[in-house]
Amino acid sequence: LKELLYSTMASARNKFITENTRFLEPTAGSLSLRGMFGAMAWAAIAFIWVFLYIYKFQQVLPEYNWDVYEACKTWKGAVHIASLTELFTLSTRGKGD
Repeated sequence: LKELLYSTMASARNKFITENTRFLEPTAGSLSLRGMFGAMAWAAIAFIWVFLYIYKFQQVLPEYNWDVYEACKTWKGAVHIASLTELFTLSTRGKGD
């Protein structure tokens, strides 16, 4: 089934490209202190950037201050259901009278 789909759906150009694509085997490299410290430096830079962006540079939600926890801690759906019930009664009050 796989080959039937490939032979009928793929264009001649795509078949040619697929048949002529070659992958080189990876060469065995040697570890060096420079390479290891370079990788660690990039990891440290990434960590510092994320920390600074979250706590200093983020401007999308000014004064957000992680305040969602307290609002969501006590919510059990009652507020949402009550507001939907009120909205439903307001929208159907004028109908059928």
